[in-house]
Amino acid sequence: MAQTAIAKLNGITLDDGKQLCVCFFKNKKDREEELRTAYIKSCENRNLYISNLDESIDDEKLKEAFSHYGKITSAKVMIKYGRSQGYGFVCFSTADEANKAINEMNGKELCLKPIFVTINKRSRQTRASSCNRYPPRIPTIRTLSTARSQPQSQSYYGLQPLNNTRRQVTVNRQYPLRARFD
Repeated sequence: MAQTAIAKLNGITLDDGKQLCVCFFKNKKDREEELRTAYIKSCENRNLYISNLDESIDDEKLKEAFSHYGKITSAKVMIKYGRSQGYGFVCFSTADEANKAINEMNGKELCLKPIFVTINKRSRQTRASSCNRYPPRIPTIRTLSTARSQPQSQSYYGLQPLNNTRRQVTVNRQYPLRARFD
């Protein structure tokens, strides 16, 4: 019944020119997640990572250098403490434009330095690939054995007290006095 109503009413244009959208109810969390994944997919393979940038290159120069390959939605050189970090990002409107820029600009000199251009991996992808590359460290629990000289009731974990240590001072003609622990 609901399926037939959706099939008949979805997409119908009303008298005022608005189009009717009929579908099953989705809660806000599901809709937001759906929109987020659609946005991420639309941005995939459009954002470029550019490294080995000269310190004189700013956002405008970076945008100008890549503008020959398509419409740029954003260009940003990363700056820390007022100085360029030597890398930046350029986002194109389509993936084809981004691929064209990679093929043309990778290895090309910009302000006498060869730049390296790749598709920017999202931080989750980078984290996931590094997790696969390096196995995780598994924490282990160790118990320290009790000291042999102390009874079981007085034992504890950790360092032994330094009560019983003796200091022995030796005199060396070449060096000043120093303490030695036995």
